[in-house]
Amino acid sequence: MAEAITIEGGLRIVGPDGTTIFEGGAQVKNVIQAVNGEASAVLARGEAARIDPTNSDLMRWDKAIGDTQGVKDAVKVLRVSALTDVGFLGVALNSAPAGGTVAVAGSGSVLCVKCVSGSGTVGNAYTGSATAGSVGNQAAPSIGQVLGVVVKAPGTAAGQTGTLTQGGVLVAPR
Repeated sequence: MAEAITIEGGLRIVGPDGTTIFEGGAQVKNVIQAVNGEASAVLARGEAARIDPTNSDLMRWDKAIGDTQGVKDAVKVLRVSALTDVGFLGVALNSAPAGGTVAVAGSGSVLCVKCVSGSGTVGNAYTGSATAGSVGNQAAPSIGQVLGVVVKAPGTAAGQTGTLTQGGVLVAPR
């Protein structure tokens, strides 16, 4: 008797008010709750998110509950915006206005990411680009500049993603 193998599982993320934030069939691992740290720009669903090192509050293990700095953990993320961007966290699963909450598909996730039109050679790395909100692709990027590995090229030909502006990525920041 043959066993069924689930290749693509459904995922639904529900916000605290009961509204659906994300629903889809992507292979999403390590969902990270973050805050859109942009001054005014929306972090759109499918865009690469990178850590805002200046404004993120990361929990410190030497602090106790009740301390003035406390044990809060508020990871703030920014949109990709430059070739030299570093600190990628993953891909936004929902759109969030500045200051809004965003669910980020983290390391190990396999899904599409917004990319510069036609950018993405399988095996290369998705990295920053000069096009706000879109990743580019490099064969030999510097450490810290990688969102993940291109696993499906953008395009409309057979075997591609079906659009020029979304490429398949295995999220593996480094």
